[in-house]
Amino acid sequence: MTTNDNTIASSSSTTTAPPPAAAAALAKTIDPFLPTLLISECCLVYLSPQHADATITHFTRTLFPPTTPLGLILYEPINPDTPFGKVMVANLAARGIVLQTLRKYGSVEAQRERLRAYG
Repeated sequence: MTTNDNTIASSSSTTTAPPPAAAAALAKTIDPFLPTLLISECCLVYLSPQHADATITHFTRTLFPPTTPLGLILYEPINPDTPFGKVMVANLAARGIVLQTLRKYGSVEAQRERLRAYG
């Protein structure tokens, strides 16, 4: 179900959809049947886990059919509990920046599971 404010509601969650004009423009510029490589460099970590997962799902299950070869290079911070990770999180927090998916997907294995589940 889509409401006027671009919010998609389902029985399990609510996510924000791209504005209809933006989604239509993107759909016109992408051939969903060509092999495609998506590159995400420190993008999803700023979204809530729910929105980050919905973004991956949009590409892997909505925009591209299952028969299209699709790869994803995902570069995200991990290991927030190491000395480096603690300093990184503290420095960003001092600037009001929260890495929203870092706790949920804070290890290589958690990232692998995420991609298995959503992509």
